[in-house]
Amino acid sequence: MRAARPFFIRLFAGLTRPRLTVLGNEFAGEVEAVGRGVTSFTVGDRVFGFDGSRFGAHAEYLAVPEDGFLATVPAGLTYEEVAPSTEGSLYAQTLIRSAKVRRRHDVLVNGATGAIGSAAVQLLHGLGARVTAVCHGDHADLVRGLGADRVIDYTAQDFITDDQTYDVVLDAVGKSSFGRCRRLLRPKGLYLSTDLGPLSQNLALPLVTPLLGGRRVRFPIPRTPDRERCGSSRSCSRPGRSGRWSTGPIRWTRSSRPTGTSRRVRSSAAW
Repeated sequence: MRAARPFFIRLFAGLTRPRLTVLGNEFAGEVEAVGRGVTSFTVGDRVFGFDGSRFGAHAEYLAVPEDGFLATVPAGLTYEEVAPSTEGSLYAQTLIRSAKVRRRHDVLVNGATGAIGSAAVQLLHGLGARVTAVCHGDHADLVRGLGADRVIDYTAQDFITDDQTYDVVLDAVGKSSFGRCRRLLRPKGLYLSTDLGPLSQNLALPLVTPLLGGRRVRFPIPRTPDRERCGSSRSCSRPGRSGRWSTGPIRWTRSSRPTGTSRRVRSSAAW
């Protein structure tokens, strides 16, 4: 997207040059100022969050709305540990809510150690779903610790050959397709992916498959993130869980000051 590929991205990001020049979606830091009427946060609070529309998290200061994707940092975690947990959990929540996963649903997560996949495993476990995680065998203990009930080592077995069937197959890395995963789905099962798929088929299949009355495809687009969703991100950032993974700090530039009911956060980590 940052390279304006595919070309249609330019319609949203800028036709000839980027509309937003300060990059960064994920942030963490200390609240340095609050706007008039803000009651949920105070100066000095340690917070983290995500803004997928305005960017700007690579700056030293960032203005964010009170009702945005923002939460306090769990005790015992650093800024570098919580910031990477937000984007993956946002997309995982979008997929899980679209599938309306409930207790005792059987769900397969392909790519269970990635940002989206690891968050999905934790959120699904919290909902009471029975989770089968697909990952490298070296990470089996890790995903079991996140809540997976079963683990398929993709270096030893193609998950497509699994004998079990599922209510939902969630491809968190976009490496498979509905055609390949169809045999894993129960008669009314759902296939979800984080990628457009071959020939961008995941844009068309959600329109076509419901007409056939059987297995279906959904390709949900995340809505504007809010504090409720950030609460789930917070649950994925407890000590010892995937939120502890980070990519390291960056250098800073300066962005605009806050207005209205926003608060100003001085960033200590962003990616």
